[in-house]
Amino acid sequence: MGVFGLRFALLLSVAVLAAACSPATPIESGGSSANAAPPAESSSLVESSVDGLSGSFLAFVYPLNADELALGRRTFEEPLFRDNMLALGSCIEAEGFRDVAPAFREATLGAPGEAWQFPDLAHLRQQGFNTPPADAALNLMGSLEPNAVITDSQHPLLQVLAQYPELGVDATLEAANDLNEVMWSCVKANQMTEAFDNASQLMGRWRSELRRLDETPAVAVEIIAFVECVRSIDPVFAGVADVDEWWATEFGQMINLDFDPNVSEAEFESELLRWGQGYAECVAPVVEVREKARLAARQKHVDEELVQLIEIQTNLLEGLKP
Repeated sequence: MGVFGLRFALLLSVAVLAAACSPATPIESGGSSANAAPPAESSSLVESSVDGLSGSFLAFVYPLNADELALGRRTFEEPLFRDNMLALGSCIEAEGFRDVAPAFREATLGAPGEAWQFPDLAHLRQQGFNTPPADAALNLMGSLEPNAVITDSQHPLLQVLAQYPELGVDATLEAANDLNEVMWSCVKANQMTEAFDNASQLMGRWRSELRRLDETPAVAVEIIAFVECVRSIDPVFAGVADVDEWWATEFGQMINLDFDPNVSEAEFESELLRWGQGYAECVAPVVEVREKARLAARQKHVDEELVQLIEIQTNLLEGLKP
């Protein structure tokens, strides 16, 4: 197929999906679009406050499922992201990259890359693993090299510049390094707020705890059944031994399809639809049993850390004020 815009976005998306099984904490892409309609009502979606903590705040730092993840992102992460990208755009423009700045000002957060820990079953059943490509600003940020000189003429940043001529930056090593230096300088000068950093630390610890909860007997049994189930989605997955190997195989097969000149874009999207729909049916029982364990674990955090949580919530809300 060889469509770089799609390939770049999917490489980023599925790499994040596979990383969701590892100690890293993924943020972007995977199972739903940032521009999609709000998720359907969920039985466990937090609506009211708990001990002075709003439902949206609990969903932001301790999400139970994809619906809560989306609620928290809409309430807190998206407004903060927009403010941050506006600041980055102004900084980049001040450094002389006038045509790059609009890409940052118009950037959208993108979809969460957590289709293992927070699979969006509705999206997966409708669209499979097909997701909208990331926009120019996210592609630029994804190819950023902090404190480094780019020497590879095939570096992703040069490919992004070639893909988006409207950015007004030549796809050369010299121009790419100039932009890379400016972007990194602007990123360092426009960090997220301390309140967001504090919330992010809680979110990171929660992700680690979710992996431990997956090892509890009730959840582990369903994950074993999940692996057996995904083997039957397609013969290429028949030999996978565990969750990590399934994601790695899915990623590799997707790349093979993407680079196969005999596979049309429609055929490529059809396979991602079929794989994602099969994945949704296999992972649904895992989602159900996880929520019970997660709800108990979250309540324990509320009971033990209430004062700290209320302080972080208050500071986050202050940061959202115009």
